[in-house]
Amino acid sequence: MKGGIKTGLLLLIAFSITAFVQQNNSAAIKGKLKRVDLYLSGTHEDYFYDDYGRLSDVQLPYGKHYTYTYSGNSVFVEHIDPAYGNYYDTLIMKTYGLVDSILGESRFWTYDYDIKGNLTSKNYVPLRGKKRKPGRDQFHYYYDYYSEKWDSASADMFACGCANRGGRNLMKRFIGIDTKGDTTVYFTYKYYFDKEEKVKTRTKYYRTGQLYDSLGFSYY
Repeated sequence: MKGGIKTGLLLLIAFSITAFVQQNNSAAIKGKLKRVDLYLSGTHEDYFYDDYGRLSDVQLPYGKHYTYTYSGNSVFVEHIDPAYGNYYDTLIMKTYGLVDSILGESRFWTYDYDIKGNLTSKNYVPLRGKKRKPGRDQFHYYYDYYSEKWDSASADMFACGCANRGGRNLMKRFIGIDTKGDTTVYFTYKYYFDKEEKVKTRTKYYRTGQLYDSLGFSYY
């Protein structure tokens, strides 16, 4: 009889723990980004989370995907590409999910933010190549935002720019400058919203005004 009570108690505890994890997992991912539809290519990206609501996997077109493993203030990212093989990045995190720096197998990134948590600039330094010298082969990228609009698609993502997003507010402009001071990248963005004021679609344009891409967002 005592054995039956003990077994029943253990089952009850196990059921309670399972229910607690499932309930909190549901709450943790509610409202998070679920899918990005890439309208011009007819493909999509799918986003998945762990029981703590942290990004765990991003499924990309053509069999590519990213997996995320957490340890302290570090996040280990595996990039899986059937065509070109796998490679790895180590993200060093600041507070509130902001990325301080990224160390890859062939490159190193550092990041700066404003007081709102928006990525304002990032610096790229290649770690391979015979011509690489200190102060050379570096690129700087700058971001400008719509201050009055919250970026619902990336609020719970890494500020390093999953799906090319970079901050808490909606990106307005993205500019790339090379070591000679020349502008190599210049994009502008426009947005449309659903009834809950979440980003529904985003269009991206070249400096000339020509459409570069169009994305659609859906949420859990």
